[in-house]
Amino acid sequence: MIRSDLTPPNYLNEYHTTMKSLNEYERSRNQDSLLSSNISTAEKSKMVNMVADLRHKDGDFLKKYAQNFNNDIQKGNQPKLPTYNNQQVSTSDMSFALAESLQYLYSGESPLSEYYDWVQDQRKIEVDINTNGTTEEEIFNRNNFISFLDDRETELKLVISLYSTAERSSSGPFKEITQQRLNFLNFKLNELRRLRERTQQTKNHSDEKEQNLKEGIVKTANLINDHVTDSYLQNQIIAQELETAVEKVHPNYMPETKNINDIYEKKLRLYNNNISMSRKINELRGINTVPVSYSVKPKTISRPRGFSMYEYQRVAKEYS
Repeated sequence: MIRSDLTPPNYLNEYHTTMKSLNEYERSRNQDSLLSSNISTAEKSKMVNMVADLRHKDGDFLKKYAQNFNNDIQKGNQPKLPTYNNQQVSTSDMSFALAESLQYLYSGESPLSEYYDWVQDQRKIEVDINTNGTTEEEIFNRNNFISFLDDRETELKLVISLYSTAERSSSGPFKEITQQRLNFLNFKLNELRRLRERTQQTKNHSDEKEQNLKEGIVKTANLINDHVTDSYLQNQIIAQELETAVEKVHPNYMPETKNINDIYEKKLRLYNNNISMSRKINELRGINTVPVSYSVKPKTISRPRGFSMYEYQRVAKEYS
């Protein structure tokens, strides 16, 4: 079932405006035959033949020639103009003939029918995307249609520029027809942009791709969560190992004393630890130290200056 957002409240107004503009174009187009009565047979024959000659040219050659011609006009340079019946063609006539030829090349016999095709194609793409899921093929058609309208906008701008040159530099019988062509093409260009924008607002990926994206996001989140969890557990293990190491070191550093020999050994161990720590601190401060041989007799070891509780107790014991 088609979603209701495909027919917004302003859609009918857009449709009404579109039909009004197209009706005006049809009326002006039907007047071309009446305007032709103001054109001499020679002028009309000349233009018909010029357009026919250009239409028989290679398409790529015609596009390049028209683009170079228009570039010269935009830069203020005099473009190279051909001759017809030994007479040089005017800039306005050449611009009009090129614009008419490109119209046939790009739009076929009916520029209006091409516009109707745009509307139908855009509508079908929008309905397909929003009905019964969205496939890769429907997304491909969407993107291809947007790309096509991008190219058609470039082509339309060139045709409009050529008609504008013909309209500005002409005071002849084709001026009014040129104005009618411009009115319709400007409307068509605006409609092209509206249809392209409407298509761009549809989904740009299939249901399958959308599901893959969601699964990818979930997978990434799970990987991050697993990494955080592993890091936390690893930190916990390291903390436990440190605690265990401290528990193992402490009894050895301060063993339980059971007799007088244990007390003496503990004092000696504390003294040696103190000496080792002092030497380590000096090394860290960049002070060279000479290794010494530790003896059971602590009085043979050189001590740094300062108060030592062990020395005080040892001397007090010797002289008590």
